This record gives sequence, structure tokens and C-alpha cells, in this order.
Amino acid sequence: MGDRLRRFFARHRYALGIGALVSLTAPLGIRSRPLWVGDETREAAIAKQMADSGDFLQTRLAGLAVVEKPPFYYASVASSIRLRHGATRSSTRLPSVFFSALTLLAAAVSASIAFSRRAGFFTAAVLATTYLFAANGHNVVVDVALTAFVSLGLLAFLAASVRSDFPRWDLGFGLAAAGAMLAKGLIGPALLLFLTVPFWLFSFPRRRLRECVSPGAVLAPVAALLFWAGVTFERGGPPALSEAMWNQQFGRLLGLRRREYSHHRAPFYFYLISLPGMLFPWVVSLPSAAARAVRERERPGVGSARQDGLSRLFPMTAGLAAAFLFLSAAGTKRTIYFLPLVPPAAILIGSFLDARIGELRGRIPRGLWLQFMAVVLGAVAALLLPAMTDRRISAGEGAGLAAVVVCCSVLARYGRRSAARLVGVSLFLALGALVLLDRYSLPHWKRDRATRNFFMRVERRLAPGDRLYSFELNEDVLGWACLELSHPPAAENEPNRLIRELEKPGAFLLAEAEAI
Repeated sequence: MGDRLRRFFARHRYALGIGALVSLTAPLGIRSRPLWVGDETREAAIAKQMADSGDFLQTRLAGLAVVEKPPFYYASVASSIRLRHGATRSSTRLPSVFFSALTLLAAAVSASIAFSRRAGFFTAAVLATTYLFAANGHNVVVDVALTAFVSLGLLAFLAASVRSDFPRWDLGFGLAAAGAMLAKGLIGPALLLFLTVPFWLFSFPRRRLRECVSPGAVLAPVAALLFWAGVTFERGGPPALSEAMWNQQFGRLLGLRRREYSHHRAPFYFYLISLPGMLFPWVVSLPSAAARAVRERERPGVGSARQDGLSRLFPMTAGLAAAFLFLSAAGTKRTIYFLPLVPPAAILIGSFLDARIGELRGRIPRGLWLQFMAVVLGAVAALLLPAMTDRRISAGEGAGLAAVVVCCSVLARYGRRSAARLVGVSLFLALGALVLLDRYSLPHWKRDRATRNFFMRVERRLAPGDRLYSFELNEDVLGWACLELSHPPAAENEPNRLIRELEKPGAFLLAEAEAI
């Protein structure tokens, strides 16, 4: 029996490691992080109103219709709120935890198919500890669902291509594209196409495109688009359909001026200068992985489904670069919009680390040491995060910092003997920093204290029979008001009607000074 268990663990060690990583990292932060003012409060408030009304196809915030995105992610959060009997940190974040776990699994399996099982394990560890994913992967934001479906679409494409021995878009890809469509709109299928088309462009011999695309790959996202458009038209008529499709989808892409999203306009190089922070600490290895992909471009059989793992680097790198340029060309930009590209970047980095371990037998290159130092810097920064609020390092934080420095020194001495050990201790330290960030630093980070205190004063001021209105209030703050107050405000953006309501006794207004 002992021999069987040893053989089982030896054979499936990487799969078991991926499962352990997902189990450890997917639930992190679900209860320890408060719902801070930002996208989370807005999206959670929309889902709460959906759960309270029982209408799972209409998105509203404080009574006003919101048609920026499809309602289906909000419906998943609303279902969780109903099952858990209230809008809490865990109930609102539970769907995101599920999508985060799906993303980790899809990225790991994709790397296992394209490169090796060890690369799959490295990919899961890199993705779980990359800043942008670790900070947002469990939040109540639609981009988490979009990231999961984009990762599933890439997995379906790679799996179908391996089975067919040529680039192949099948029904599984189409269903993932449909899910991405229903998560955030047209951006989902667009990103999937940018990520996968280079596999066909650089395949040799290149088959005709109609031989590579199955009907299901096209019909599924088209059906999802028609379903979303039909629901929007049925609930809001032509104005709602025009707002959802033209203003919110194409308008955000084109960066139309004087719209509510105009403050998200940014220059073309926005994501380029944000890349070190978004992919920290693993961004150090990304240029080396891309350079390796270019060097492998001339290998025979590039693009073939049966090629060795190294030569698959180029089409995957080209797909990531194409999607990167597409997001950079869009008129509106935010770092959270880059989240769907973090899993492909993690696949490239994980496969690169796997290849370097297989090649190096002697001296460890400088790049791996730089990567280790970036991970050490991340561990130190995670510990010092609470000190940002009071601008001083307490005695406990100083002792913890000293312990982290000693631990990193010991790990560096252990890892200097081989590249495999150095990569291993880098991954171990990055996972430890992630746990430290979620279990210690973020719960002690006193963020949004002033806003919380303000709503506590508002709650004490209101009597049971009073009515509360809001006028042109920031939607993130309005969302928090809907979650925190026992008197959820009713949004009213027509001044004359609002003035008539405020003339009645027991009426109060939430608004910014300029709006008043």
C-alpha cells in the first residue's frame, strides 16, 4: 500500500500541487478584507438590489437602471446573496472565488497541455501570486468572471488543437466566448480572438480558416449576444439598447468625450508603464520569456499542435502582444481591464521558468537572482503595508520585518546551489507573502475610515420614517450607502422633482457640495 501511494504521488505530484494551490489561494480575502469604496461597493449594491427585487435580468443602483454591462454576473452574486440570506463579504465574493479558482485551474491545465505538467504547476503559483490577480481575483467585479471565461476559452482552443493536430476553434471555445460575452460584453470574444489567432497565423502548413473553425465556435457567442440584446431591449426599449451597445461597448472602446467614463481616458502607453506594477513580482522574467520566444521563432514546425513546448512560446507571446496592443488602443483604460491578460502572461512566465530549470546544470544566471530579489521585495512590501496609514513602523512590524529578512537570507543560501532550488524558494516565498498580505496586512490597513465614520453619523441621524435621496452622487460611494445604511437612498437625478420631495418633512439628501 505504501508503494502504491508513493507511485501515485510521484505520478500526480504536479496535479496535486495545483489542487493544493487552488485550495489555498482561491478563498483568500473573502472574509478578511472589507468591501472598500470602489468597484466592489457599486457592484455589490447592484447585486443586492437585484436579490431584493427578485428580478435577475435588470441591473439597478438605488432605483436607477444601469446597463453598462450584461446582468448575468450580477445575477450570480444576487443568487449567492439570497442563498446566504444577506449581502456580506462572503456572500458577495463567493462567485468571484469560484471564478478565481476556475482561472487558476484553466491557466495551469493550459500550460500543462502547451508545455509540461511542471510548467502547469509553476503557472498556477505565478498567477496566484501576481499582484493584479492577487489583489482583484476575489473582488466583486465583473472582470473576474471575464478573466475566467477568457482562460477557459484559451484552454478549450489548446485542447482542441492538440486533438486535431492543427489550430482549432470548436464548440468548447464558442461556449467560453459566449460566457465572456455575457460577463462583460464584446471585449471578451475580442480578447480571445487576439490571443488565439496567432496560433493559426504562424502554423505550418497553414490550413484554410474555415477548416479550423467549427459552427459552434461562431454560433454560441452570436446567440449570447442576441440573448443579451433581447433582454436589454425587453427591459428598457431602444434607449437602453443604444446605451448598452453603442455608448457602453463601442463608446468605451473609442473613448467618446463628455461621457460618464471620460475620466478613464488614458494615453496609449498607459498599460506599458503600469506593467511592472500589475505583473509584480514576476514581471522580471517576462522580457526573458518573450526574448526566448523570438529566438524559437525559426524552429521547424512552429505552430504545429505536436511541436515541443519551447516552440509554442512564440504564438502565445504574439497573442499576448496583440491583446496588449488592442487594450492599449482602446480609448478608456484602467489597470483592472488588464486582468484577463494576466493568466496568459503567467503561462509564459511559468513555462520559461520550467525551461530554464531543465537547461541549467551549473551556475545560476543573473536573471533568476533578480527574480528572487523582486519576490523578496514583495514580501517586505506586504509586511509594511499597514504602516502606510500611520506612516510609522511599530515594534511588532519591525520584528516581523527582521524575521522576513532572516527567512529570505536562509532561503537564498539554500537556493544558491541550483536553479531548481532558487525557483522553488522564489515560489515558496511568493506564496508566503500572499498569505501574509491577506491574513495580516490587509485586515490592518485602515482604508476608507473617514467614509465609514460618515455613514455611521448618517445612520444615527435618520429616524425610522425618514426618506433618503441622492443626487449625482459618485456611484461607488452610492453603492456603499446602499450596503451600509438601513435607509438605502433613492437616486433622483431630476432636480425639480427632487426639490418637491425635499420640501416634505423627514426627507434628507446625500450629494456632493458642487452638485448641491
